[in-house]
Amino acid sequence: MKNLVKTSIILLALVSVLFTSCRKEYEIPPIASVPFGDTLTIGDILAMSSNTTFDSIASVCGIVTADEQSGNLYKAIFIQDRATGKAIELVLSSSSAARIGDSVRVCLDSSIMYYSYHNLPQLTNTQGKGFNPDGHLLIYPYNNPIEPKTLTITEIMSGDYIGALVKIENADFRQKNTTFCAVGETTNRFLDDDTYVDPATDIKDAKFVVRTSSYANFAYDYMPISKGSLVAIVSIYNSTYQLTIRSKSEMDFAEWGSAPVPAGQLQSMPYIQSFDTDFGTYTTYNVEGDQTWEIYKSTAKMTGYLSGTNYVNEDWLISSPVAVTGVSAAKVAVTYVAQYQNNNASDVTLQVSTNYTFGDNPSNATWTEMNVTYPNTGGWSDFQTIETSLNNFIGQNVTVAIKFTSTASQSRTFEAKSITVEEGEVNNGGGGGLEIFSETFASGQGEFTIKDVSLSGVNQVWSHDSDYSCMKASAFSQGQHVAESWLVSPAINLSAKGSATLSFQHAVNKGAPTTLSVMVSENYSGDVTTATWTELNVSEWPDGTSWSFKDATADLTSHMGKTVTIAFKYTSEANENNCPTWEVKKLSIKLD
Repeated sequence: MKNLVKTSIILLALVSVLFTSCRKEYEIPPIASVPFGDTLTIGDILAMSSNTTFDSIASVCGIVTADEQSGNLYKAIFIQDRATGKAIELVLSSSSAARIGDSVRVCLDSSIMYYSYHNLPQLTNTQGKGFNPDGHLLIYPYNNPIEPKTLTITEIMSGDYIGALVKIENADFRQKNTTFCAVGETTNRFLDDDTYVDPATDIKDAKFVVRTSSYANFAYDYMPISKGSLVAIVSIYNSTYQLTIRSKSEMDFAEWGSAPVPAGQLQSMPYIQSFDTDFGTYTTYNVEGDQTWEIYKSTAKMTGYLSGTNYVNEDWLISSPVAVTGVSAAKVAVTYVAQYQNNNASDVTLQVSTNYTFGDNPSNATWTEMNVTYPNTGGWSDFQTIETSLNNFIGQNVTVAIKFTSTASQSRTFEAKSITVEEGEVNNGGGGGLEIFSETFASGQGEFTIKDVSLSGVNQVWSHDSDYSCMKASAFSQGQHVAESWLVSPAINLSAKGSATLSFQHAVNKGAPTTLSVMVSENYSGDVTTATWTELNVSEWPDGTSWSFKDATADLTSHMGKTVTIAFKYTSEANENNCPTWEVKKLSIKLD
């Protein structure tokens, strides 16, 4: 019995020594100096209004999910509730000894407030400048970290994970062969994810911010060039979601970039150039016209249109030479957006040369124009990628270039996000085809126009239905009426090779769809009655008795090489008791 008591005393002494040692290492204040008050959960705090102060003593607990060790955070940590996943940022007036995996209790008193900083939930002082961790932060160094939750970008952007620790798989950085951060300034880089679709517009929005401080210990490391996974904290600024990486060790990528070969010198594959801040290893050459290539919203932009006038231009965006060697297949991929193309299919071309001297006038070299066109995209956020084979140039050093031309009668606007020369065979379909035009009708009629041919007893037929995010046609107004009205698309360029498919969703009720049709014209110029129209063979028509939308397609292959106009033609026959209501939404044209 005496030995047992002696052993217990020794163990208690050891625990006391260890606790004192840990308290010294982590600078844990005495428990008495941090009053607890009522214990709140992080969820309780998130339910409060922004700028809420704590008039009576309370406290909140959480597990540290991000600290200041890598330098990517400064005077701030994130804590998370292990059970619920709710998280919040602690903004401090000085650095804290808290480490990832520690448990912390935060004393909430009249000097602290809950604040939503541009939608990011924070605990800070009442001036919004950070609270003093001494006397407010009790740290329990348990080293029991929270495991990140694996999510897609779509799930993250639901808004349910702000402040939380997450893992993203199949992550793909837009920028290649550049560092995480520009010298001396906190910098945004972007993840591309073509699985995310903006729910408001149904348009793919690939931009997702990874924000890195220039003080991070990996700030000037080169970024990965392959897809991989990363662990990060989710934050938000207004409506822009952001990720904060905790450590480079939590980024799992097979291939990493390196310092780029200087512009003009021979590059090796994969040769990837994005245009976020400059032209990088590319050069530009103005042959004719006052307009020139410029860096605009993280793209290389060219247009011959200025202040309501089109101008004559010829301008080149030209790569450094690249060795297409040691491979059995090679390709160049151009990721771009474009608008305002009419009937000039060759205004933007891809050129390849084996004897161009970097920086020289391109007219002094021999160029091969590749058999590829770059049709208008669905909108300014609808970036598309078109790949072109370089197999005929294997074993040679080549220069690739985008040649832009415009005339006094028409000019397009073209923005290149990136150009890649890499090993592999061309894959432009990906199973879904390249989308060259889209209109959801979620917020209006877009670029479509309404052409009324006859209205009898009604003021209009086509209108936008905001409740169901569609365009709706009906000639019913206190009875059935005879009418003919067309919903007409803008000009759509089908100059690319191959085939194309129109797809859309539609519903028909209150009458048979026998008087409805989808039309295409190659010579429409503003008057539906004088153009030549061909009725498309629509795959699926609703039976006219339901508001349920059906998916429908129509083949446009016979119109390839042309500029076309698509129209939804509504007619009603009141005297035959057929006055249907037609709803149309989510229209898309894809190259197959």
